[in-house]
Amino acid sequence: MKSYLISYKCLNLQGRDKDADEAYEKVIAVNPHSDIAEKARDARRRFAHQSFQKKESGGKERFDAVMYCFGAMQKFDDMSKSKVHEAVTEIAIKGRSGLDMNDPDKEYTLRSLPGKFTGLQLVCMMYVGFQQINPEMDVGIDLSKEYEQAKKLYGE
Repeated sequence: MKSYLISYKCLNLQGRDKDADEAYEKVIAVNPHSDIAEKARDARRRFAHQSFQKKESGGKERFDAVMYCFGAMQKFDDMSKSKVHEAVTEIAIKGRSGLDMNDPDKEYTLRSLPGKFTGLQLVCMMYVGFQQINPEMDVGIDLSKEYEQAKKLYGE
């Protein structure tokens, strides 16, 4: 299994990110609770973050992420701290299986919140929630610029 992980890293180095990502998904599916699967999850998170950053224009914040952060602030204002914690914990658990932040057509559902959400929307919600609950926590992606812009829009 470890040799497969190395092969997938090679796909990534060749610029074949989509192939590598699909291969990592297969590694995770074979034995989701193994150390190798955890390394594959980490690699998928790095891919998602790199892809997210590539879409930024000139180092500026992503407007879609700013608006998702803003929406999360609005949503969480009407919720108790324990409900926010429940929602972001559910998102974090769902994120362990992978959230596609770059496909706006793929939607996810949560038990703790009604509606359907994109992967980027969920990641933004998780980021905002953890900023409220535990700002020191590393959620695996840096949305600090988007979060700060959303706070300004929200009037904080």
